[in-house]
Amino acid sequence: MVAVLAVTAGGVTAAALLLPPDRTPDDSRGPATTPTGAGTGATTGPGTGPPPPRCQGGACEGRDPLNMLCGIGLDTLIERRTASGARLQVRYSATCGTSWGRIWNTRVGDRVELTAAGSTRSAEITDALDATAYIYTPMTRTAPGTLVRACFRPAGQTRREECFEATVR
Repeated sequence: MVAVLAVTAGGVTAAALLLPPDRTPDDSRGPATTPTGAGTGATTGPGTGPPPPRCQGGACEGRDPLNMLCGIGLDTLIERRTASGARLQVRYSATCGTSWGRIWNTRVGDRVELTAAGSTRSAEITDALDATAYIYTPMTRTAPGTLVRACFRPAGQTRREECFEATVR
């Protein structure tokens, strides 16, 4: 029974990561719907909420926001479409005390850099599979009042970088 639940939970997680950009597992509009009859059989009791994050503050530094469960209840500080058509967001989790960047609709070689309080984290599109998915920077510790700067660096020399700033609220 335990093995079946582990496989089912893993399948749900993998499927959620492949959702289209308008329905993401950490989307603040709520969870994606499950077709009738496709449930996992698991139930939750009253008063149960999302699981707690696996890290907070400095313990999250350089870690993956999804693996650490920091993508639940987040705030989008910046959302932009770049000149090349790529999409960029800067996200903040008050629960984890961190921010990170994510990009999608990208090309191989595109890169995002997130700088906050002196730390810079980056992620690059390395292959065609990356170009079809969300790519996240590792997290960096932030708090209300922290200035966060995200720069999109498109592949090739013909396009210029685009940078955006926001203050964590």
